[in-house]
Amino acid sequence: MKPLRIGIAGTHSTGKTTFCNLAVKALTEKGLRVARVKSFGSDAVNAHIKMLRDHDEDSTLWFITRTISAEIEASVDADVVLIDRPVPDALGYWMAALEYRSESPNSAEKAMIENLVKEYTSTYSLLLATVLDTSIPLGEGRDNDLVFRQLAAKNILATLRHMGTPFIPLEPKNVNSAVEQIVSMALNRGLGEIVC
Repeated sequence: MKPLRIGIAGTHSTGKTTFCNLAVKALTEKGLRVARVKSFGSDAVNAHIKMLRDHDEDSTLWFITRTISAEIEASVDADVVLIDRPVPDALGYWMAALEYRSESPNSAEKAMIENLVKEYTSTYSLLLATVLDTSIPLGEGRDNDLVFRQLAAKNILATLRHMGTPFIPLEPKNVNSAVEQIVSMALNRGLGEIVC
């Protein structure tokens, strides 16, 4: 049986990693094997790949293909794969960068990437999207351009809606219920053991 693949989308410093940590703990306590696919921001910096405000079509494809490859690798020995930045994030960041720079994409390239993202996104078991709360301080060493951060949040959500992808908005008030939903989904598929 293929593992559940749960994507946690959203702009930077909105609680994706914290949510993943809670979900891993809850899932492993039920005897489930959990794998995580990290964000590739640090790898992009090391490889001199354009990102954030400089995001372009090539870097968008780089993030998408890296994420897909990592998800496939993570799926080999897992019941549940948690993805910090599923493939729609890359498209959302590209659209945010274009809006930030007041540029328009090449329509053929945009259509190709949108088709790739739409087709691949349909394979996720569940998507969650963090909601930006600008009153929460940024994490250490994070990009602090609030305008771009808001554009990224807006464009990620717009990408998910444009793809017609159902998703759960993830806010502090529903984090625990979202974790419970993931655990329930996994257990209802016969994965792991129910621990009383």
